[in-house]
Amino acid sequence: MVCFGLGSLENSRIAQMQLLLLLDLSKRLNITSMEAYDPAFTSVDELLLGSYSISVLPTNTHGHHPLPSDDSTTLVYMPHCPRTLYQNFLFSNWSEDALGRLILLSNEISGYVVREPLKKLQALAPCLPLIVPHLETHLLPPNFPPNDVFNDLAFHWVPKGKLSKVGEGEGEGSWERPEPTEEREEKDEIV
Repeated sequence: MVCFGLGSLENSRIAQMQLLLLLDLSKRLNITSMEAYDPAFTSVDELLLGSYSISVLPTNTHGHHPLPSDDSTTLVYMPHCPRTLYQNFLFSNWSEDALGRLILLSNEISGYVVREPLKKLQALAPCLPLIVPHLETHLLPPNFPPNDVFNDLAFHWVPKGKLSKVGEGEGEGSWERPEPTEEREEKDEIV
């Protein structure tokens, strides 16, 4: 399991609750290898994560984190991350093989396609509109108070029968990785 965007556990009740979900999922799914990164992590956060056998990644890759090349399925937990982080992660794993081994627990990706003009999204985060039509999405139940902890989180994956269709949108260079054509400051992005 890989986790990006958890936030500082030392300073955030929301991050603490999201860590509890990560730990519960790892226990229920018998996941033994866990990695995490957030630029907001403090030294106290890193010690706490280490006490739960969660390795803190040493550098900020800005979401550019390829999945392992073995045949294992990877659960990637990205609670309430900015759109650019999802773009970078998907871009780094933009292949039939990698997407076929990915389960993403994140903001509901289709929300970006609904809320933002398509041309803007294609320029800033082109992986998102390409993958949304092929995703199987299951929202977490909305009955967890308070609402700001797990709202809009969903499990996403591309079913095996739809994998070959994800790369078709780019023409002859099927599975050519869609790069953004514009840059935008993260601070301007609303999550």
